[in-house]
Amino acid sequence: MLLNIIGIIALIIIVSMIIKNNSFRSIIVVLFLSSLTLFIVRLTVENESILNAFVDSFGLLSLIAFIGVAIKFFRDRSVPNQNG
Repeated sequence: MLLNIIGIIALIIIVSMIIKNNSFRSIIVVLFLSSLTLFIVRLTVENESILNAFVDSFGLLSLIAFIGVAIKFFRDRSVPNQNG
């Protein structure tokens, strides 16, 4: 039940962010935080093994998206500002 509530809340937040035209990076951060919350709940409340909780909480697409956003973030941070 708790996992369903977390999923519904995350879905509502993500849909509202898409409607408000927030940045893709913000949407990925919310997706990652909801997956992290699901992971913690599965470890503590449901007593799943670490590997099962990780695989069930983080989908392949969310991991790829988070890695892509992280690479872009660190690449943008390492490039010096050329505006003056």
